[in-house]
Amino acid sequence: MSLYGGSLTGYYSDNKLVLITADHEVAYCSNEYSYYIKNDSLVFVTEQITKIKEPDNFDEYIKNHTDKSNNTDLSKLPLEINDDNQYYFHDDKIIACRMKSFKKKIIIVEDIVGEKNRMLVMFYKSHLDELKAIK
Repeated sequence: MSLYGGSLTGYYSDNKLVLITADHEVAYCSNEYSYYIKNDSLVFVTEQITKIKEPDNFDEYIKNHTDKSNNTDLSKLPLEINDDNQYYFHDDKIIACRMKSFKKKIIIVEDIVGEKNRMLVMFYKSHLDELKAIK
C-alpha cells in the first residue's frame, strides 16, 4: 500500500471482482482510486488527489494549534482537491480520459497519458495480487 497507510477494498458480484477502491496516504496528500472491472478486465478508473492547502499565515496556524507539549494538530489544515481524473480502458490501455488539476482541465499530451497508463495498470495489477492473497 503506502508508507503512511491506506486501504484496499474489493467489491464482488456473483463471486466476480467488479470494483477495487484504494486509498494511498502520503505526506500532506491522499490519493483515492476506484478501478471498475467488467469481464475480468479493467474498464474505468477514477483518480482523486487531495492535498493539504497551506493557510495564508502558516506561522499563526502553528502558534494557534500547538499544545504545551509542542505537538501541532495538522488535522485542521484546509484540504483542496488537486487532481480529479477519469480514465477509460480497453486491453489495459487508456482509450479516453478527462483530467483536471486544481479544477482546470489539463491539456492532454501523449507522455502524460502513457505515464498514467503505466502507473494505473501497475497499481491495478498489484491490488489484484493483494486481494487474491487475502481471499
